[in-house]
Amino acid sequence: MRCAMVRNNLVMGILELDEVGYQEFSHFCEALIDITDMNPVPQVGWIFDGNHLLMSDGSTPIDWRITRLSMRNRFSVSELLAIMTAANTNSMVKLIMDNNNVAEYVDLSTSATQSAVGYFASIGLITSDRMGQILMTPPRSDELAFGGL
Repeated sequence: MRCAMVRNNLVMGILELDEVGYQEFSHFCEALIDITDMNPVPQVGWIFDGNHLLMSDGSTPIDWRITRLSMRNRFSVSELLAIMTAANTNSMVKLIMDNNNVAEYVDLSTSATQSAVGYFASIGLITSDRMGQILMTPPRSDELAFGGL
């Protein structure tokens, strides 16, 4: 598991540990937090306020992982129809849609998601403005795949 080692309320290191290592390292810091499934991934310098990890500037990190339905709902009906029609003749569009259909969730912050939506813009299925809106609008709480951080 990936863990954040906390001293003086700051993340001092990120470690890959098994259960034995977790037990051993937990004695050397004020907190050892399992961050395996956190997104964004905490970094050295983040603040631990006793209950939550905060970014180094004190702000709460944004979880960019949304449900597949939430991703689909970010497109307009006309955009979805254009994408679905293009999937019949464009193998890349079909691959992107198939990947989305089998994914557990969609992470708007990954290069794969950004490239996929960028591809839709590059072939005229959506505009570049819409690409920015789809990718950069922070998720609402009802869109989050895991209920947030």
